[in-house]
Amino acid sequence: PSRQLFPSLNDEQWQAVSFNVQSRTQILAGPGTGKTRTLTSRVSYLLRLGVRPENIIVTTFTKKAATEMRERITQLGHNDETINRLKIGTFHYICFRFLKIFGKMIGLSPKVTIADTKDRDDLMKRLLQDPKMEQLLDEVMAKDYKRHFIKYKVTKGVRVYDVDHTTNKISELMSKGVTSVQYAAMADNNRCLSIVYTGYIDLLTASEKLDFDTMLLYTVDLLKQQPQLVDNIEHLLVDEYQDTNPVQLELIYLLAQKSSNITVVGDPDQSIYGFRSADPENFDKMRLYYRDTKILFLQKNYRSTHGILELSTALIQQDTKRVSSERRLIGQVGIDKLRPVYMVKEDDEYFESRFIALNSKGLVEKVGGLFTYNDISILVRSSARMRLIENELNKKAIPYVVVGGLRFWERHEIRVLVDYLRVIYSDFDNLALARILNVPKRGIGDASVKQLKDYEQFGKENMFQLLEYLSDPVHESRKFCLADGQCFNLRPSLRQSILSFVSIINSCRSILEEEDTNGQGQILKMLEFLLSRLQFEKYIKENFPDNYESRIENIKEISKQFEDLLKGGNIKDGFDDFNGLEEESDLRPDSTVTNSSIVLLEQFFTTVNLNAAVDNSPDTSTPAITISTIHASKGLEWPVVYVASCINGVIPHKLSEDMSEERRILFVAMTRARILLYVT
Repeated sequence: PSRQLFPSLNDEQWQAVSFNVQSRTQILAGPGTGKTRTLTSRVSYLLRLGVRPENIIVTTFTKKAATEMRERITQLGHNDETINRLKIGTFHYICFRFLKIFGKMIGLSPKVTIADTKDRDDLMKRLLQDPKMEQLLDEVMAKDYKRHFIKYKVTKGVRVYDVDHTTNKISELMSKGVTSVQYAAMADNNRCLSIVYTGYIDLLTASEKLDFDTMLLYTVDLLKQQPQLVDNIEHLLVDEYQDTNPVQLELIYLLAQKSSNITVVGDPDQSIYGFRSADPENFDKMRLYYRDTKILFLQKNYRSTHGILELSTALIQQDTKRVSSERRLIGQVGIDKLRPVYMVKEDDEYFESRFIALNSKGLVEKVGGLFTYNDISILVRSSARMRLIENELNKKAIPYVVVGGLRFWERHEIRVLVDYLRVIYSDFDNLALARILNVPKRGIGDASVKQLKDYEQFGKENMFQLLEYLSDPVHESRKFCLADGQCFNLRPSLRQSILSFVSIINSCRSILEEEDTNGQGQILKMLEFLLSRLQFEKYIKENFPDNYESRIENIKEISKQFEDLLKGGNIKDGFDDFNGLEEESDLRPDSTVTNSSIVLLEQFFTTVNLNAAVDNSPDTSTPAITISTIHASKGLEWPVVYVASCINGVIPHKLSEDMSEERRILFVAMTRARILLYVT
């Protein structure tokens, strides 16, 4: 393909795009050097060479990045049919698609669904609160208290476990590719952690769920056992390679095991996710694995003024462990009469916050309209540093937004509605059902919910089946006996509450089962019915009187999500064609709904569970300063940036043991600035 087809590329970018496609290539791209443009142009270049789109995999780290790539490849002259055959997505999306189609080859249930963060936490709480597990852990800790690992506090005689601490430790092991079996076999393992890790995997399997870590681990296992599944893959392209962890690196090798044609793009100087086991040494590890790996550089920065880049480069070059230490950023000439970098020292954090507020107000009101509040960002090492800054902005009546706040899909009203949709979709989603059984309140207390969770004691396959059984008028006068011999009567009010819940779910399913050519009318009709029967707006107003209007607007966004899916039709991707290796009929055995509505529900759940990463782009409809943690600011840019609290103990953080990563964190913060940088 001629360079004339890619007129926007500079010489460095064109070299990277047109470099030998039968190769292992690392493109080291500094901030603002056009890495996304280069990567998408490389995909276009491969397509123009005649590579079949379904034989190309492109991995990203967010849905937003995947969507942007599709749009850019379209702009390079490729039609929708070609774009839809490409395998583009996050690591988790790609892995889930493999496992949904081929998971039975490694013993996964065809009913497997995604466990989101709330599901994971609920499973871990259930595991740790199980009396048998508590007894087992107590026995281990009694023998060796120094190896006590599971954190908890006792409140009113009840143990309250630190679920985050435990799940994070297990996630860390999985991100390094260590399975529960492997960890149990290690001589130096923590016995308590090993017991909980094994128990968690068993519970996850019994619940027919995959969490985000097991998706990756099981795909590694699948591709090791069934390498023929990727025989057609000719090219693998990886975005944000510096953010990969050990198990993702192994996935890269396995996905490309047939051809070994790999292009990775990233910047080791921007590797700041060590707490997720991201490892900048993956650049070196890839070069050791593929000894013929070629390194190319993108160094021409299109974002920041020369002075900002000089300071940023001087900072990062202090890192003695830096990958390819000769790299630097080549920038633009600074704007006349503006010093691009200011180092500001104040007596304490109160005066620092006051300076930031006053100076920002001055930039907007006294510099001839050069800046608006949308042009300004304040970056902090951790969210704990935001409070004083917010106070000062409020005092000066300066509007602001906080990036990285509560995610849309984590908001209470959205979680409840999505859980209802999950239960409508499938009888087997016991986790979602337990959360909504008494929401809105219908007289089913926590004790009853806990008892109903033990549906297996009643000899039932799932919790919804038990609810249908209990609500059946045929059983109105009988006693119910558990497997352990305990019997009880179901009080009439509880039976009526259960009957009401079951009726709502089954009525929604009936609406979806009605004939409809594309599911559109039925999905929206079902949503309208569900919200009406739940009296959901009334529930929101009564429970959240201070901000019920915005929460009701959030609910309306769910309908818009389905409308967006419908506009795109039955969304396809490169995973819909595996050369006949697997039949489409095996993809959806777990759903209660059987007509075209299922397609929309599946696409919706995939969006929610796999692609609902935080969109860090702030809302710019109303001018407002952006306050963000440095980690949440990655990939964003502003004309004016304040990097606040650059003092020992904050940057670098007092708890950090990796000064190289702390330096990279500051480097990322400074390179978000385009025109003015204030380091305070």
